[in-house]
Amino acid sequence: MQTMQIHTKLSSKLKSLHGGSKTKTKNTKNTRKSPSESATSMREGTIHRGNDGQLWVIKKAANGTPRWMPYTSVELNGFKALTLDYLANNIGKEITIYEREYMDQWPRKTESWYMKYNFVTNGDLQVGKKIINNWLTLSNINKPIKDNKKLHLILHKNNNSDINSLIIDNYFINNLASDPYKHQAYVKIN
Repeated sequence: MQTMQIHTKLSSKLKSLHGGSKTKTKNTKNTRKSPSESATSMREGTIHRGNDGQLWVIKKAANGTPRWMPYTSVELNGFKALTLDYLANNIGKEITIYEREYMDQWPRKTESWYMKYNFVTNGDLQVGKKIINNWLTLSNINKPIKDNKKLHLILHKNNNSDINSLIIDNYFINNLASDPYKHQAYVKIN
């Protein structure tokens, strides 16, 4: 009986010294942020919600293999998602925004847009009746605002659009549109 216990202890010690048993299990359930579906089984531009609750897009890597990429960092078909980071880097500059109804596919170069408008932002934020001046220039744009009211980023219009602010999505804090619950907003990239 004692010999069996010694053998078991010795065997487990040897396994731990040599990296464990030959069969290894891979646990991606808790560590994978992107969607569980393989990117190679869908076409480029597919948008899905990941295991982290955020949006992800399939984009081909430099070697041609499709990969899941975070929605807010993808540049595809000449477009980039409109984000707070983009606006913070373009305060005082005229920006053309392209909006469409929410879809699960990245826009194509020949997209027909629901709405197109130009504006210049000064970086002010409106929360209810309170205005936070120069909010975009502060280093807190990635910190959640603990307020369930709609957050409006104030715009200075350059055309006859009815849009005078963009609403920041309370869940996907870096995304915004005239109505982020129904629309997706993009900017053209060069």
